[in-house]
Amino acid sequence: MFDIGPVRSFGMGFAATDWPVILAFAQVRGLDDDDTDVLAAMCKGYCSALQAGEQPLSIAPVDQEG
Repeated sequence: MFDIGPVRSFGMGFAATDWPVILAFAQVRGLDDDDTDVLAAMCKGYCSALQAGEQPLSIAPVDQEG
């Protein structure tokens, strides 16, 4: 995930890496569809955790149940 970069800056913040970048990376690395889906989900989860970390009352992912 960190080879591709899980988030992208768009000037006023950041967002999860989008599908065109993920698909190009998956083709170069020879990833199958399942691995590509997992990579996209990991990028989205990383971005969500980063955004939650900006909130002072948020719970760290390591401390969350489930």
